[in-house]
Amino acid sequence: MRIIIAEDQAVERQILEAGLRKSGFEVEAFPDGRAAWERFQEEPACLVVSDWMMPRVDGLELIRRIRGSGVARHTYTILLTARSEKNDDVSGLAAGA
Repeated sequence: MRIIIAEDQAVERQILEAGLRKSGFEVEAFPDGRAAWERFQEEPACLVVSDWMMPRVDGLELIRRIRGSGVARHTYTILLTARSEKNDDVSGLAAGA
């Protein structure tokens, strides 16, 4: 299974990537949502793991784009965040995470 990671913090990106690769997954990691979105358009992934707060395109917008693409019917999305307000949870779920 192919997984796309969008995470602007290099250390966290490397930890996620290494753990998923060790588990046998094919992983592509990107430093922001825009780069991940561009790659997703070329070849959709089964799973997208994205940080919420990133430059250029944040995780919420990335997930909205994936859900709006029409090809993401079978793409699972996980949104990582330190945000803890109830309305943040609702916003993430409403976007399709």
